Order: sequence, then C-alpha cells, then structure tokens
Amino acid sequence: MNNLDPRRTNRNPLSPKRSALTLLLVAILLFFLPLSPVLGQTGLVLSGVAETTLGLLLDTDESWSVAAEQFANLRLTAPIGDNGRFYSAFNVLATSAPETGIIAEGELERLYAALQFDTVDINLGLMRVPFGYGMGIRPTDIINPRNPLFPDARLRGVMATMFTWYPREELQLQGFAVQRSTDYFEGQRISFDGESLFGLSLDHHNSILSIQGLAVTTMPGKNPDNYRLQLGLSLKFDVAVGVTFDTLITTDGRTEFDEGRENAALAAALGCDYSFLDGRIFLLAQYYYTSAGPLSQSDSVSDLLNGEEIAESGKSSIQFIQSSGTTFLRRHYGFLTLLYNHSDYARLQILMLTSLTDASIFPTIRHEIEPVQAVTVVSQLVIPFDTTLFGGTDAGEFGPDVAGLHAAASFSVKYRF
Repeated sequence: MNNLDPRRTNRNPLSPKRSALTLLLVAILLFFLPLSPVLGQTGLVLSGVAETTLGLLLDTDESWSVAAEQFANLRLTAPIGDNGRFYSAFNVLATSAPETGIIAEGELERLYAALQFDTVDINLGLMRVPFGYGMGIRPTDIINPRNPLFPDARLRGVMATMFTWYPREELQLQGFAVQRSTDYFEGQRISFDGESLFGLSLDHHNSILSIQGLAVTTMPGKNPDNYRLQLGLSLKFDVAVGVTFDTLITTDGRTEFDEGRENAALAAALGCDYSFLDGRIFLLAQYYYTSAGPLSQSDSVSDLLNGEEIAESGKSSIQFIQSSGTTFLRRHYGFLTLLYNHSDYARLQILMLTSLTDASIFPTIRHEIEPVQAVTVVSQLVIPFDTTLFGGTDAGEFGPDVAGLHAAASFSVKYRF
C-alpha cells in the first residue's frame, strides 16, 4: 500500500534520471524556503501544501495493512517583466509500510511561462489543459482528466503550447498543441514516444449560459497515420438549479460506430446541482454514458478479469477508477455528491460512483475540519461494494474483488504555507 491517498495515484514512477533531477530541483527550492520573505519583495512567491497521512486497509483476503505517508507540493512563481509570470510546482512523497520499508519519490508537476497581453494570452511548458463544465465526470476533459471521486486531486501536467485570444469580454478562442509521453527526456535526446494532440476550443459566456466547443486531433508519435478526431460540446445553465451537459464524439475515420469500440465512440454526461440552507448543503447528481465500455449488460466483469488477474491488478484498478474519467468497463453510470458545511470550519462530503448495470458502488466519505488557520484535519473512508456482499456471484465493476480491498481508511493533517 504505497499510495494511501488515491487522489495522487495518477502519478507514474519516475525513471532514475528524472527522479534525481526532480529531487535536485526540490532541494534547491527547499534551500530558498527560509528566504521566502526576502523573495516576496522581488516578486517571487514561494508556497505549498504538506500532508501527513496514516492509513489502514482491509484486503479481500481479510488481512490488514497499515502505512504512513508524507506528501508535499511545493510551488514557486516569479514575474516575467510586466506581462508574464513563471510557474513551477514539485511533488515529493515518502511512504512507509511494513512490507516495503521507506520509499521516496519526486516529480515535477508544473513548469511553464504565462504571458498576458490586452487580448492575447500565451502559455508555454508543462501545465494542465482542462476542458468541460461538468462538476463530476467530464467527457470532454480528455487531456488532464480529473478524478470525480477526488476533485481536489493535483493532476499531472502535460507539455503544451496554448494561445488564447479574447475578441470580446464574453468570448475566447483557444488553440493548443500538446505532447503526452512516458518520458520527456532520455539522456540528452528528446523522446518522441507517446502522442501529439492539436486542437481548438471556443468559449462563450453570459449571465445564464456558458458554452464550450472543442475539436482535437490526436496522432501517435510512431504512427501518425493512425490519428483520431474528437469533437466535444459543454453547456452550463445557471437558472434555479445548475445544469451541465458534456458530450464527446470520437472517430478515427475508419471504424464504424458500435458499442464497445474506443475509436468510434460517444460519451455524454448530464448533471444537476442545487444548494440548500444558504449554501450549507450542496447536492450534485449526474448520469454518464459511454459507448466505449467493453462490457455489455449480459457480460460479467469476472469474464474480463479472472480471480488471479483481479488480485494482481486490484490496486491498479482502483488507481484507474480514481485517477481518470475515461476508464470505464460498462456504459451506464451514476455519480452523486453531497456536501454538508456544518460550520464555517468543518464539512462532510460523500461521493458515490455507481455502475447502473451491475449495481456496484464506490463511495468515498470525507470529513474536514480546520482547527487553526492553515491547518486541516481530514478523515476519509472508502468501502466499495457490490451484490457479492449479499450472496451474489458476479463481481461488480466497483466492488471489492475488482478494487482489491474491502475497506480503506485514512487520517491526515494538511498544512498550507
């Protein structure tokens, strides 16, 4: 159990060269930490978030595991003349468990320059490129898909160039190029593995409606002829209730549309949200459909993942579920968020992702309290379940057999500086 907090499971292990480089950059950043008041006078801003976590896991074989984790996200920004700013962020992580001992990792999360002019913005470097208005699952958020169960997760950046034009206050046109690869550098040579994405987006906002159109072409680095085109639309209505609709069409120009096919697929999400009691209670309900799911209603998850494969890939299945909005085995899903602010400094949040086909549910219960300024105490509980808990024989997509655990609990102290 090397990753206690599933919000960070989208990190990939670093190669020794990249890990050493990142840790060196983090060491340099920590060296300047005591100088942050002086740096602030020059326009440099040093900040971050650190989190200490103790976790407990009940495995499917009824065995218990315990582990500890120390995580930190360190950020440094600096001005670029009068029209720009440089941004950097680093993640460092140390985990300790009886079966693994202490493991330390580091990763460069963001490293980019942002130039801002009267009607034009230019961003260059390692950054996030988000799309869509949905508050849960976002089909159009294809470059940095966020985890609907953990919306506050720090997403891994991509190498990108973004050009944004604002012809009017309520209108923006954006062009972008993105490179996604397993390694940004191999020795002294740039790696051309992975895939390149080129696209345009158009956003329009008024007091009631926000609309975003998206067109993206993806080309594999080693076989650019096998491209695919994705067209997306996102709508957000601010009326008596908040209503969002996101849809994405994927085609490679060769594959005929049919359920179960990734290169000729349709995905759509419809959600409604409403707040009660002057914002103390917030409720979000969402329906999500994806035609790309490989399993139909008559198929069993056990047919795709036999017992041994489930045992070996259980934790990685959890990682896929929680770090990406695009890995779904079936086609019909529901998502629910309930947030209760029982004081100005404490809140309870319940999030549930369910497969409407096999009635499996992956719930996350999270409670936060801020005892003092800049310090948050977090308690979290995850209990996946499906019909096997009530005598059924078929494992559900979000059930304990696929997840590789019966329950997981964690207690964290988060502090901002």
